[in-house]
Formats: sequence, C-alpha cells, structure tokens
Amino acid sequence: MLLIKEIFTSIQGEGEFAGRPAFFVRLAECNLRCAFCDTDFKNGHSIKASEIIDKLVTERRKCPNINLVIITGGEPFLQDLFEILNALIQEKYIVQIETNGTLYNDIPNGIFVTCSPKCNKNGEFYTINKELLKKVTSFKFLISKFHKGYDKIPFDLSAFDSKIKYFLQPIDENDIEKNMQNMQLCYNLALQTGVNISLQMHKILSVK
Repeated sequence: MLLIKEIFTSIQGEGEFAGRPAFFVRLAECNLRCAFCDTDFKNGHSIKASEIIDKLVTERRKCPNINLVIITGGEPFLQDLFEILNALIQEKYIVQIETNGTLYNDIPNGIFVTCSPKCNKNGEFYTINKELLKKVTSFKFLISKFHKGYDKIPFDLSAFDSKIKYFLQPIDENDIEKNMQNMQLCYNLALQTGVNISLQMHKILSVK
C-alpha cells in the first residue's frame, strides 16, 4: 500500500525531462517543512500498487503516446517504492523520482532520480543520504535571494559523477518582483557555473 495524494496527467515542468508529457503519482507526506513549498501533499489515501498501475493504464488509454511516470511528493522515500517501481518498469514506463535527498529505500536499477537539496532554518543543507547519492541522475538546486542558504550552489560539483546533470531553478515567491530577482540570480549563477536554468514550465502554461 502507498499513501497517495493524487494521480494526474500533465507535463514535467522541471529538470531533465522538462517539457515532456508525463503521468504523475504524487505521494502524500514529507519529512521537511520548507517555508516556500508550493505543493499540497497532505491528507493522502492508501492505494495498492496494483490499483495505481490500473489507474495509469486508464490514463494511458487517453494519452497512449506518454510513457514517462513521475513519482513525486511530498517525499517519496518515506514509503517503500520497490514494488510500484518494479511494476512500472515491467510495463515499460520510464520512471523519474523527485526527492529532497535526505532518505532512501531500495529501488530497482534504471530509475531516474532527481535530488533537490533543502536547507534548515539556519541555511544549512541537510545531508544527502549516501545510498541515495549512488542513484542520483540529476540535481535541481533551488535558488532565491529571500531564503537563507539558497543564494548559491551548495556543493562542489566536481565531487560528483560526471554523468549527473545539474539545474538551477528560481523559487516561486508568489511575488512578481521577487521572482524577477530570483531569475536574475539564476542567470548570474548559470553564467558563472555553466549549469542550466530550469523554469517551472507548468506554471508558465498555467497547468498542474
């Protein structure tokens, strides 16, 4: 059983699959409480892995050319994902997990894992789980002038596997002027580091 908030079809708005249509499985609950979080992950309901697959099969009948599934949250690694991920692989889906990086449960090989590191209230980044780090395929660094710790890339990127992809994403402050400042900061950091900028395309398109 998995605690699910919602299952829906949209585009992946962020990171390495940005712009690609996808089925989303949003898991409920999170171990962090970030002040800027823009996601409703509370009040989930329990669903069997087989029922989730059935719901995705129904969605795929409507959109047969979509083969990407995004497992997001909340924080997905609060739950045991192996059964659902294995089932998705058997159904020939491409699967991406979005995580804050602090937790890990065993997952099959071949899963795309995007880690978006987070800070505590003092601006100190939480430690990334060592076992998870072996599975990470991309990092998404949130950037803001208005939240302590988020005004820079927090790690020496040369310390990571050269195959890992990196993205800078401005935090949505729900304020046009602040958002412009965050985008300018992203732009400056991109020029300094060579890291790609990732904008939240689903918000630009006004879709979920």
